Amino acid sequence: MFPKLGVIAGGGSPWGFGYPESVPPGAPYPYGPLAAVTALAGVPGEVVAMAGILVILAWQRALLTIALLGAWVAWTELGVCGINDQIPAMLLLGGLLLLERRRISGALLVALSAGIKPYALAWVPPLMGFGGIGTSVVLLGCVALAWLPGVAWGPRSFLESVEMARSIHPRSENTLDMPALRVLALPMAVAALFVRSWTTAVLTGALIFVTVLFLDHWASFGYWLVVLPPVGIVAERALGALGVRLRAAIGAAGPAIGAAGPTIGAAGASASDTGCRPGT
Repeated sequence: MFPKLGVIAGGGSPWGFGYPESVPPGAPYPYGPLAAVTALAGVPGEVVAMAGILVILAWQRALLTIALLGAWVAWTELGVCGINDQIPAMLLLGGLLLLERRRISGALLVALSAGIKPYALAWVPPLMGFGGIGTSVVLLGCVALAWLPGVAWGPRSFLESVEMARSIHPRSENTLDMPALRVLALPMAVAALFVRSWTTAVLTGALIFVTVLFLDHWASFGYWLVVLPPVGIVAERALGALGVRLRAAIGAAGPAIGAAGPTIGAAGASASDTGCRPGT
C-alpha cells in the first residue's frame, strides 16, 4: 500500500493502473481514499482490528458467532495475515452498534468505514431510513468528506481500478458468478430508505452487501469477515429473545400444571374407588 502513498504524495492519482508490488502482482488500488491512511497501520493494525471485532462480539455476548469465527480456519488465517478488511469491518461493526443508541457518532464510524472500503456503503440507505434526517445528513456529509480526494483523483479512474480488479481474477471464486443479478441491489436500496428498525437496517444492509459482492464474478473471503459479525449479533439477539419467551411460557405454565396435579390425582383415586373389587 505504501507505493500508493508515494503516488498521492507526488500529487498523482492512485487509481487507474496496477502496482507490481501488489498481491497478485499488477493489482490496482480499488479502495477509498482513507485506505491510504489505514495502510500505515500495516499488518499489526489489521490484527488489532480483528481482536477488536472479537472484543465487540464478546461485549454483545455473541458467543456462537465467536465460536463460528474461531472454528473457521480461513478467518483465523486471514485475520493474522493482515488482510485489509479488518479495520473497515471493525469500524462498521462499532458504528452499527453505536448508531442504535448514539446515531451521530455511529454514523461517523460507518462513514469512516465507507471511506476505506466502498462496500460499507451498502448500509447507508437502511441507516438513513432508520436514523432519520439528522443521521442522514451526518452520514452523507461524512461519506462525502471521506471521498473528497476522489474528486481530484478522478472518479473515472476509480471505476477503471474496479474493472481492473475484476479482470485480474480470471476464475470465479467464492461467488455465485451471476453479475447480471446485481442490479437487484438498486430496488433493495430504495426500499431500505423506508426501514424504521435497527435490526431491519442491519439485515437489509447485509442483504445489499451480499447481493452486490457475492453475485459478482469474484469475491474475497475477507468479505465474509465484514458481514458475519453484525448478522451474528442480530441472530443471537433473536435467539436470546426467543429463549426468554420460552422460559416465561414454561414459568407461567408451571403453576397451572401444579394446580392441576392434585385434581388429577383426586380424580384418579375416585375412579379406583368405584372400580370392581373381588367378592362384590
